[in-house]
Amino acid sequence: YEKPKVTQEDPALTEEKKKVEQLLASSITYVLGDKTYHFGPQEIFPLLKRSDAGDYSLPDEGISSFVVKMARETDTYGTSREFETTGAGTVTVPPGIYGWQINVKKTVESIKEMLKKGGTFAEAEPVYNNAGIARGSFNDIGNTYIEIDLSRQHLWAYKDGELLIDSAIRTGKVNQYNETPRGVHMIWSREKGRKLQGRYKDGTPYDSKVEYWMPINYGGVGLHDAPWVTEFGGEYYIYSGSNGCINLNLQTAKTIYENYTNGTPVVVYESYTNYSPADHTF
Repeated sequence: YEKPKVTQEDPALTEEKKKVEQLLASSITYVLGDKTYHFGPQEIFPLLKRSDAGDYSLPDEGISSFVVKMARETDTYGTSREFETTGAGTVTVPPGIYGWQINVKKTVESIKEMLKKGGTFAEAEPVYNNAGIARGSFNDIGNTYIEIDLSRQHLWAYKDGELLIDSAIRTGKVNQYNETPRGVHMIWSREKGRKLQGRYKDGTPYDSKVEYWMPINYGGVGLHDAPWVTEFGGEYYIYSGSNGCINLNLQTAKTIYENYTNGTPVVVYESYTNYSPADHTF
C-alpha cells in the first residue's frame, strides 16, 4: 500500500481549513416583507475562490449577485401598482417617488463587514437609496396613506386602516401644462408658514403664503391650504384649477400636517378621466 502524502495533520491543510471555516462562519438573513433571503455557508461555499498560493477569498462579484437578486425581487421604486380605491374599484397607478430601492454597492460593503466580524445576523437590513414604510406581496403602500382621485376631485386619508379625512379638493388646471401628475408619491417635507413662489404659464409671477406645505414629488407639486380658492370639488379644476398642486381647505391641510409624517404614500390617480400625465420627476 502507498501511504497518503497529505494527512489531516498536515499544517498547510489545517491552515486552509481554518481559512475556509472562517469564511463560512457567518449567517446573514434578510426578511423583506413576505420574502426571506439567507446568505450563509450554503450560499457562500460555492462562491469561494482559491488562488494559486492556496488563499481562499469571497469575491465581490459573488456577493453582488446575491444582492442583485434580492433587489430585483423586492425593489418597488419606479414600478406601477394595482391599487384598491375608495369606491372606484381597482386602478393601475404609475410610479412616483415612493418605493423601496436597494443600494447594491453599499449593501455588498455591509455584507463584507458582517463577514469580517463573523456570527449570526438574523435581522440584517439592506442599505437603501429609497425606503418605503410598508412591505407586502400586493403592494408596499400599507394601511396609512393619502388617496387622491383627480377625476372625482376628492381626497381620502387613512391612518392604520381607519378613514381620518374625507374632503373635496382642487387640483391642476387642465391645459397640458398644469395638470397634477398621477403616481405613487409621498410626503417628503412638512413646513409651516411657507411662501410659494413661481410663474404661471403666461409668465405672470405668483407669491402666495400658505399655512401648511407638504411637497409630494420632486417637481414642485404638493399639498397645501389655499384660502383664495372659492370652490372645491366638481369640474371646477378643469378650467380654473391650480398650478399643479393639490389645494385643500385649511382644516384638511392642518389635519394632514398633524397626523402624517414624511414618507407617507400619496396615491394620485384618475378613476374615469384621462387628463393628467404620469409623474416624471423621480
